[in-house]
Amino acid sequence: MDPSEALPPRLIVLEGESEGLSFRLDWTSTIGRDPENTIRLLDERTSRHHAVIRFADGAWTLKDLESANGTWVEEVRQDKPLRLRGGERIRMGNTVFMFEWRGELPPEPAQLELPDRSSVRILNSHRHAVELGQDEDTEPISAATAPAGDGLLKAASGSPRLEVLLRIHHALAELREMNDLADVLLDHLFGAVPARRGAVLVAHADHTLEPVAIRRPPDEPDSRIPIGRSLLRSALSRREAVMTRAEDAGVTALDEGSAITAPMVYQGRLLGVLHLESAAQFQPGDLDLVAAAAAQAAVAVANTRLLERVRKDAEHRANLQRYLAPGLVEQLLEGDLSLEPDGATRQCTLLFADLRGFTAMSEWLPSKDVFATLNAFFQRMVDVVHAHQGSVDKFIGDAVMAVWGIPDFTDDDAANAVLAAVKMQQELVHFNLEREAQGKPPLQMGIGIHSGPVLAGNLGARQRMEYTVIGDTVNVASRIERLAEARQTLVSEATMAWIRPLVHATERPAVHVKGKRDPVKTYEIHGLRDATEERSEIGRNHPRHKTAARVALTSDDGRVHQGLLADWSETGAGVKILPEQMQGLEPGMTVRLRGPEDDGDDSLEGTVVRIILARDHAGQALFKAGVRFRDPPERVRERTRGWLDLESGTSGAQIRSSSRPL
Repeated sequence: MDPSEALPPRLIVLEGESEGLSFRLDWTSTIGRDPENTIRLLDERTSRHHAVIRFADGAWTLKDLESANGTWVEEVRQDKPLRLRGGERIRMGNTVFMFEWRGELPPEPAQLELPDRSSVRILNSHRHAVELGQDEDTEPISAATAPAGDGLLKAASGSPRLEVLLRIHHALAELREMNDLADVLLDHLFGAVPARRGAVLVAHADHTLEPVAIRRPPDEPDSRIPIGRSLLRSALSRREAVMTRAEDAGVTALDEGSAITAPMVYQGRLLGVLHLESAAQFQPGDLDLVAAAAAQAAVAVANTRLLERVRKDAEHRANLQRYLAPGLVEQLLEGDLSLEPDGATRQCTLLFADLRGFTAMSEWLPSKDVFATLNAFFQRMVDVVHAHQGSVDKFIGDAVMAVWGIPDFTDDDAANAVLAAVKMQQELVHFNLEREAQGKPPLQMGIGIHSGPVLAGNLGARQRMEYTVIGDTVNVASRIERLAEARQTLVSEATMAWIRPLVHATERPAVHVKGKRDPVKTYEIHGLRDATEERSEIGRNHPRHKTAARVALTSDDGRVHQGLLADWSETGAGVKILPEQMQGLEPGMTVRLRGPEDDGDDSLEGTVVRIILARDHAGQALFKAGVRFRDPPERVRERTRGWLDLESGTSGAQIRSSSRPL
């Protein structure tokens, strides 16, 4: 072959989450969802340890690692190792690779070697590996265990050796990097036993060993450490540390010495091997000490891998939670939900929320204040979206785009979106109170919501892909948001069809929007109805009186919410409350309404059936709580006669001046 035509071995992703990427292969490359794999796939249909590709005897071989959904080559499931020649299409879960190779190999091994061909073979690349094969008369490596309890007790019988074990224990407990663990282990053992050379190898899921630390005299020109087949096989098959003369172990450089090989096993899983060689003869006490040290090292390696897996899983989860509701993230990670890698039609509800006038404000604000304001605003809005089972699709300047119905549509999507919109407007009021206390100008927001079909899938270039939704529904939702004024939430007729019984809304005149031939009808959302609300129960069929009497609502938890009685009837009342008095008041709560001179026995009992965002005549944001009385009409008339002052309206300034404690 012409050297100029040689290509290194690699897997090119043709379909799936990582489409367009390519992965260069080592002598041994593992593939799966586990972070420890050479090639990690973010594909819920692949197993944690799905398959392995390795080079041996001049050929590349693909082997399935008993994965749940199988490894398929040219749409044929492969249950046995398959020799790859180049150009094959390999499917694992939703990911499709093409294997490419023309003669070029990874770097040759330089760290370890065996004195003869055996069930253990040395491979090398930037992930120096020792492959563990299986002879017919040996059991699988993954089944090996090494009971170290007896060795630990024997080693502890001598005080100096116990001190060594304690030092190793404390040193390993403080380390989190595999290389550091191995180096410290060899440091302590070389100070306690007459070792001349040593190595620590860690085991991987594909039954390979990787040397992570090697210790040898500085006067040795050869960088390789040979490990004999019989010694390693004996240690693994007997599930305990073994000691032998160097010449029997195949260590030809130390004909007068001896060698110890101890498997590092934790809860039945082989996690590595500790190998020491001496120019002298190791003693039985040395064997016990090394066996106990290997057992301690196995625990440390298990903890290190667990912490690394937790850290990577946490990073992966955090990345998903930036956009998806936490509940959806957990379902995705567990494989209960899937995101279509290609475009798929979905029924969704879209929400756009945009700050009004912020572009002009940002022109005179310092840049750091612009970013600080937007980040604080976005954080509050995202928390509300996630709390109502939505997912954030993207941020567009000072706007938020959220979606309900991804990955799966539910009948509650539109209701959750509208509920989120109401809460977002309320949350902005609280945010403005904080800004007002800091001497900063308030923010105002308009929201638009629309429901309909979208195309959902991965969109972008090879260098940057994102899962998003596109289509006419998205465009209409954006147009409706632009129609909304400050502090206003508008929904389309398609969304209104899902939520009509749940909200207080006003129909607006239909208007033409860009890209639509027919005018679009919208509704302004004023608040949410209580699930049990009936017109007759909240006083709509009784005469209602406008008032400006100072009252207080006391909830079940003892909190007192000061406000003004805005209107009342024999069966219900509306109470205007400033945002700072709203903490803890929610629809469905039982409350007691009392006037300035009333005590607890003279109050009226009722249920908060709704809370809406209102405004006074000056445009100041207020909340209005609708209360349905439980007392009979006669008692309502009797209790209210003494403290209701009838007038036509009230302002935020009046409420603020009257909101001292009763």
